[in-house]
Amino acid sequence: MDHPLIQGGKPGLFITGTDTGVGKTLITCAIAAAIRRQSPGSPGSPGSPGLPEASGLLGEPGEPGEPGEPGEPGVPGNPGGVRLGVSKPFASGCRHEREGLVHGDAEALAHFADCKQPLNVINPIRFAAPLAPAVAAQQAGEPIDWAALGRSLAVLERESDALLMEGVGGLMVPLDPDRPRYTVLDFIVAIGFPVLIVVRAGLGTLNHTAMTARLLKQAGCKVAGLVINGYIVDPVETDDPAIASNRIWLEKLTGVKVLGVVPQVDPVGAQPEHGRIDPAVLEAMEMTYWPDVMGVARVVGGRKQIDG
Repeated sequence: MDHPLIQGGKPGLFITGTDTGVGKTLITCAIAAAIRRQSPGSPGSPGSPGLPEASGLLGEPGEPGEPGEPGEPGVPGNPGGVRLGVSKPFASGCRHEREGLVHGDAEALAHFADCKQPLNVINPIRFAAPLAPAVAAQQAGEPIDWAALGRSLAVLERESDALLMEGVGGLMVPLDPDRPRYTVLDFIVAIGFPVLIVVRAGLGTLNHTAMTARLLKQAGCKVAGLVINGYIVDPVETDDPAIASNRIWLEKLTGVKVLGVVPQVDPVGAQPEHGRIDPAVLEAMEMTYWPDVMGVARVVGGRKQIDG
């Protein structure tokens, strides 16, 4: 592998999904908000000012390159806590701004993690066409700039204590037109982070999740856990009987623990690109202590201790 990707010592978590539109950005943003509450010294942790209650974690993301300033609703500073970096290396379906191509997912990640890095560092590879990166790159006549990606990751690792990285689509999405078989899975292997899989709640998720988990394990990746998104608690509200049994069977089939079950919420509460995440989603993600999952160091009795 000759791409300049880091595989350094900072803790990290790669968030992938069983397919496109499963809710990776929503879950990644909710995890970022949870980490800021759970990390000693971070706003929202016991005794620390800054992060409002879950019901108030609303607001608008900052302008491109300006994820927000301390004191804005939902965008407090992070004095003394974990410096949480976020990355969405590849994005397609971007909009045109004066500064260039911008993706709402990158804005959302910066907003909820309070990451001050410019959006072109958080999201270095961007395309306008809503296609797989390799296809979008080929149609645009632009090669994948692996050097720029490597520089962005180096900055994020240097300036962060831990890093959340969101993938694009599912594992087998092609990334490079010059290497048509180079996929998100290969990229995850090169990065070396443990992987969280965001999965659907209903019929079909057993097959898709099992295939995703098996591919990751066969590639030598550590699968940190599963998050079920869009779970319907009341069986009266759904005509899909699989939802009730899927949580148990996902663990049985994959051997991977379910770390979070996110209820289905009103679409208005699932718009992280507009700074909106329903309190129920945030509360579901706070049920897991994410610094442990990531292996983030914390201070215990004046000494650093590695969680996990």
